[in-house]
Amino acid sequence: MAQQHHGAIREAVAIWEEGRLQHPPLVDYLERFADLWRDRLTPLPPPQVEAIAGKLLMDLLFYGGPAGSQRLWLALLDEG
Repeated sequence: MAQQHHGAIREAVAIWEEGRLQHPPLVDYLERFADLWRDRLTPLPPPQVEAIAGKLLMDLLFYGGPAGSQRLWLALLDEG
């Protein structure tokens, strides 16, 4: 699924890196992520949840691209 939406994810990461967090698709992503986090996990201050959302978005771009599954496996094996 990440490969199908790679262009949109790349755009969102670029917008994130520019600091334009008020871009409508990014606002929607951040709100939905925060809602899911609040409903299912340990409460954290909004800046921490936003930082996690950004990290996961960048990871999705990195691991969802070409050879992404190989990169993910290598990263998982390095952690072990």
